[in-house]
Amino acid sequence: MTEEQKILNEMLELIRKQNEMLELLLQKFNTTQEKQNSKNDRNKELIVTKYLHELGMKTKLLGFRYSRTAIILCLEDKQYLKNTTKGLYPAVAKIHATKWQRVERAIRTAVEELGKGVDPEKAYSLWNGKKPTNTEFLSRMVEKCNEE
Repeated sequence: MTEEQKILNEMLELIRKQNEMLELLLQKFNTTQEKQNSKNDRNKELIVTKYLHELGMKTKLLGFRYSRTAIILCLEDKQYLKNTTKGLYPAVAKIHATKWQRVERAIRTAVEELGKGVDPEKAYSLWNGKKPTNTEFLSRMVEKCNEE
């Protein structure tokens, strides 16, 4: 083996070790990033849940879970609010393994339930005392969550 080949082999070994170190650093970074993303997702869920509870939405309703998921998706991408029927509802339905029509109906039912058992004007105070549409409801909830 010539001197040049020995130097070349040493350089290749150094490059291999450097690549291993970079791979370890990248894995550590990705793990840290995943933990941070998970923490942020949990925080969003807690904030949305808090506002839904403040409005008096009943947690036993399927629409509560669908609304929470829809609001979180809208917080991540506001484009969903521009196309609820063909974008948001199917995305929520996919997450919950159901049909988009069921998502729409469950959210509508949950919004209607807000006004039962309490003063509807109080329940709908964010919408000037009137029952909101699903999109109005979700839009205002996204605004409230962004204020947090």
